[in-house]
Amino acid sequence: RRRDRDALSMSGPEEMTPREAVSRYLDQRRPEISAGTFSTYRYRLKLFVEWCEREGISSVGDLDGWTLDEFRADRAAKEVSPNTLHNEMDTLRLFAEYLDRIEVTDNLGETVEVPEVPPGERSREEKLDPDQGVHLLKQFRASDERGNRFHTVLEIAWHTAARIGGIRALDLRDFHPEEAYLSFRHRPSTDTPLKKKLDGERDVAIRPEVVQVIQEYLRNYRV
Repeated sequence: RRRDRDALSMSGPEEMTPREAVSRYLDQRRPEISAGTFSTYRYRLKLFVEWCEREGISSVGDLDGWTLDEFRADRAAKEVSPNTLHNEMDTLRLFAEYLDRIEVTDNLGETVEVPEVPPGERSREEKLDPDQGVHLLKQFRASDERGNRFHTVLEIAWHTAARIGGIRALDLRDFHPEEAYLSFRHRPSTDTPLKKKLDGERDVAIRPEVVQVIQEYLRNYRV
């Protein structure tokens, strides 16, 4: 590590390879973000590093707005979803802003185009960290807010892996407390469709404690 720093000071930070710069950026971010977010950033920036290496870009000093837009165009040509492209370029923007902040580049972050996502295709790819999820569930179950709307949605999402649209589609008739399961049904006529339509319909067993939370929501919070 010391030898690497000495070599860097002799050659100048702008001579860092994209791989070295990304590694340095991720090391700086690791303490302040969750393990899930760190893994997501590492994967997205790995795509950029590998593209740079294929294109013969050997130092971050060679990066400019045109280069970053070429990467965007390459990813778009692979027909990734608008949401995926948005997230990848947003992560790249954060990396470019880091290079600006440590004075390796000058206003590189401002050159990154983060494409807008059509409203119907917006979704988040970040995952709830498992430890944080378990902590939240324990907190809610022991709190005065037990059974409120957020707690109930979290319990259902955590134990069924359902999409938010699927949870929104649930009616009272879809809750079967005695048999302990939920029925996910495609009902476009009531503006509660499932993403996979009829193929998304299914019955999902739920644990007794989830049944109890839903019952408390219906009794104490449901409008």
